[in-house]
Amino acid sequence: MKQRNISIDILKCFAALIITNSHMDILYPKFGALATGGAIGDALFFFCSGSVSYTHLTLPTNRE
Repeated sequence: MKQRNISIDILKCFAALIITNSHMDILYPKFGALATGGAIGDALFFFCSGSVSYTHLTLPTNRE
């Protein structure tokens, strides 16, 4: 069994934080620009998920 790539998990966590922050514009009434980045977080999360799927599909398997 292959070990998890911790760097992908960290990027997915960072992407989730960016997405969550983009929905918190009520917390920043004077600084609405701080509550941006939802699209960037979505793209980063989908990139990480795609890279994990691609890696999983391209690994050689030991099927008999």
